[in-house]
Amino acid sequence: PVLVDIGRKTEWSDKIRTVKEQLREIPDKGISYGALAYLNRDQETRKSIRNANAFQIIFNYLGQLDNVLKNQGTIKTADENTGQTVEPQNAGNRKLAITVLVSQGRLRIFFSYAAEMYAKKTVQTLAKTYLNALEEIVKHCVNQPKRSILPKDFHEITPVQRYWVDDEIDKKFKETERNHGSIYSAFSIRGSLNLESFEKAIAYVLKRHESLRASFQKLNNSYYMKTIQSYKLTDFYRFTTSSQLMDYSYQEEFVRFQDHVFNMQTGPLFLTRMIEINKNTFLFSIKWHHVIADRWSTRVLYRDLLTAYYSYNEAKDPDRLPLELQLSDFMFLQNSNRKANEIDDRRYWEYRYPINNMLWEKKVEEVNSKKMSIGPSERIGFSFPPIHSNWIHELSRSFNCTLFTILQATWNMYVNKTEGKEDIIIGTYTSGRELIGSEDQIGCFASTEIIRTIINPADSLTDIIEKVKNSNKETSDHKAYSLMSFIFDHLKNWPEGTPFWDTNIVYESFTEANAGGEETLLNNNNLDIKEAFSDDDIKLNTMLIDKHLNFRKTRDGIDLLMNFNNNVHTHDEIYAMINGYFDFLEKLQSTVLSDNNTYSSQNHYHGTI
Repeated sequence: PVLVDIGRKTEWSDKIRTVKEQLREIPDKGISYGALAYLNRDQETRKSIRNANAFQIIFNYLGQLDNVLKNQGTIKTADENTGQTVEPQNAGNRKLAITVLVSQGRLRIFFSYAAEMYAKKTVQTLAKTYLNALEEIVKHCVNQPKRSILPKDFHEITPVQRYWVDDEIDKKFKETERNHGSIYSAFSIRGSLNLESFEKAIAYVLKRHESLRASFQKLNNSYYMKTIQSYKLTDFYRFTTSSQLMDYSYQEEFVRFQDHVFNMQTGPLFLTRMIEINKNTFLFSIKWHHVIADRWSTRVLYRDLLTAYYSYNEAKDPDRLPLELQLSDFMFLQNSNRKANEIDDRRYWEYRYPINNMLWEKKVEEVNSKKMSIGPSERIGFSFPPIHSNWIHELSRSFNCTLFTILQATWNMYVNKTEGKEDIIIGTYTSGRELIGSEDQIGCFASTEIIRTIINPADSLTDIIEKVKNSNKETSDHKAYSLMSFIFDHLKNWPEGTPFWDTNIVYESFTEANAGGEETLLNNNNLDIKEAFSDDDIKLNTMLIDKHLNFRKTRDGIDLLMNFNNNVHTHDEIYAMINGYFDFLEKLQSTVLSDNNTYSSQNHYHGTI
């Protein structure tokens, strides 16, 4: 039984939307009612549910009945009346039954009614009124200048997602970088893998996370996320054997998806592949697009996928609690927050950094003179000497701030001393998972933010740390209308396609405490699972900025992974730059230690080398 209530709505668009939304609220398309009405063991329950008074009208749309038989060949649909399809004694007490179908290219509507309840003329009037209403709906839809967006169909995307969806943003770079936006990972699996349980686990995560079934559409110059509701596992998962791929080179191409390019409109944007090398050796790979996932999402996927597999392998259902919210719900909350605070944040940046300030003009001249360009990407790794790593940790505790703040402050200080820069702008990544529940979501929450710190040569270490803390705080507090948006909206003479900063600084923690959970999942149930390659191995071929510093806290200290633009820096220059940074830290540390006997954020750390 369904109650359809259109209230006092007068417009056909509103009526259609209301009816569609109400029908979609029926759990599992009503199968639970059928199970209770006909399969329940309790006879009284069955009788009460199947009570004829529960609903008095039956409405059925049967679809196009002759779409398989094209009325060609030996078997054709018959034109003759088939007679009554229901025994009169089984017709029940339904007062009115309306059956709609398409046959021979025409929409056909049949009205069956209880003669003791309605006169034939009454039903004929109802049928005529219904046909007139259908004609009005057709005229209304044909004359609509814009497509009406139904809330359950399309979800307004966030600015972070728009970067990946809108090809006009960073167009030159996207055309150059084929891998831009793709996230890869692959695992070698050794042991008694139950393929049936593993495939059920993939189906489980697909159902659990709507983001894995998302596509993105452009309607009326706006972009929306649409979730695929009807799908098959094979749309997202392919299985093959090594013998079918002939040799190792084909295997590598298969697991690295070298034959695949994402299509935002059709999807899917999440793909998995499995190769059976032999009875106890498998290669499993994943490719998904950044618009539906970030690095945090990778951990969520591994956890949910492997937890489900181990459960199914023990003939149990996964015990993870259902997600109360989906990605579309968080998109709505993020957009609502942005719209509510956008004006206030815009005013904050206009007051904080007046656009006619001389520092802006200097920044424009600085970047124009450098003529930033897309260049080949190179990578070099470094490890902090233990004495520097320990001191960085000690400063973090002393100033009650994050390691990222200390690393950012010491780097800014180094740049100021070596290059003479006073207005330092860096790019960084933020998780964007401030909302409760977002930590269990697969989705694109992470974004690039810029942090501006203005320092001078006379600033002490304490001064710079406090300035960096404040700069990070204002970036976090006022991102409904971000500093980046403010800059690009106001500096009209800024070179097209040129970033406003030349350096990214990112901090990640790879400590035993963080990795332990994943390691436990990856090595359980007599399976040996090891990462074969990841998106780190398929690094970007090109870079638009000068350099990207990825600081990583490890079990043994701090590592630095440096990606750099080979059109801007050579290997020797990068080695000299980082070694110079380490030398600077050593001198700064010795200066601070000589000036201060105890560590406290109240002490004034001079260190003006």
